[in-house]
Amino acid sequence: PYGFYEESFHVVPQEGRCGGVVYNEMKGAYGSIDRMIYRGIRQMIFEDTHYAYDSGGAPNAIPTLTYDAFVRTYQSYYYPRNMKVIVYGDVPIEQTLEQITLYLSESYEKQQGVDLSVEKTNELTNKTYKVLPTHNKGCIAKSFVLEEGASVSQIQALDLWMTAYLMSPQSYFQSQLLRQGVHAKWLKDDDLPYTVYTVVLTDIPCSKIEMYNKLLDRLIDEAPKHLMKNVFLEKDIIK
Repeated sequence: PYGFYEESFHVVPQEGRCGGVVYNEMKGAYGSIDRMIYRGIRQMIFEDTHYAYDSGGAPNAIPTLTYDAFVRTYQSYYYPRNMKVIVYGDVPIEQTLEQITLYLSESYEKQQGVDLSVEKTNELTNKTYKVLPTHNKGCIAKSFVLEEGASVSQIQALDLWMTAYLMSPQSYFQSQLLRQGVHAKWLKDDDLPYTVYTVVLTDIPCSKIEMYNKLLDRLIDEAPKHLMKNVFLEKDIIK
């Protein structure tokens, strides 16, 4: 219990403060605009699934966690069938695997692993999140979900294509945005059953969100018509 309260959350009334290693780490993480955009995207696309939740815990939710609930969670989910073992470095692999096998005794065979698969994503096309006070500024995040099973080479090719033909300052897409005084960046979330690419416009006045949203839609639609071959640009990107 002492380790739990030190790591998660505790109150120090004499000093008028709250503490906890994870609580303080997550408070800092949730002060980042990029992280809040990232969390909003997952909550939108993977709504009502385990991927919508933050494994570190939302700062407002951490103080509600009790030691008893923590122990129940551990007993419910922390067993070998739910484990992934990662071995790396210059190690005697056969000997290491034998040691792991000894640990995974037959007494665990009856326990089933938790199914973490996701059959489909959220069908909503638009949602607004209020995340941090930003003095009447907002962000537009437009996500594209790849089909399950995209190969590593396909994703690598798409990364290069987006970097060269969408995100490069010389590209039609980015140059048109820069003319309007805004800059786009892209986020890639491939730690999921479906790889998600997101184009993000930041620091947009809330009064102009709809205008820039229409501009972004138009430029995405027009982008394939302005893909002039640029061998030098591709070489620079690959280098």
